[in-house]
Amino acid sequence: MEVAPLAYIQSVQVQVLDEEHEVCEAALQALQESPTVENAKAVLQVYSDHFAHEEALLDEHMWPVAASGKSAGGFDADANARKSHFADHGRMLANIRAVLMQVALGSSGDGGDVEIKPEFVNQVLRDFEQHANKYDVMYAQRLSAALAPEEVD
Repeated sequence: MEVAPLAYIQSVQVQVLDEEHEVCEAALQALQESPTVENAKAVLQVYSDHFAHEEALLDEHMWPVAASGKSAGGFDADANARKSHFADHGRMLANIRAVLMQVALGSSGDGGDVEIKPEFVNQVLRDFEQHANKYDVMYAQRLSAALAPEEVD
């Protein structure tokens, strides 16, 4: 199976997060070009770092009430958006961890030179495309506006 390159990732209108997406894209490209355990671990690390930063920004600037768990009850669009967005981060991380665990259990040593199946690489790339272009673009304008008066580290 040949794995198609990563599709275009839309801007989220927040420079630091767009830059982090570029780091994710580079790690994904490396995994596509050389599907090894080492490159899968690199994707896991950049995802972990990026997702933690993105979640912190979203909780601080968009979803502080949802993050506190003190919503007024009933339907809360922010709480639902937060829950599904963060759950998708968790799903993506769990999928990579599961494959890394399978490889570790099936190999001797650290598995660093073991190739990852193309189907998995394809799924990781498609998951990132869908997440960035579905979930992340939904917060773009609102987070960008919330951050406009300040610089983000």
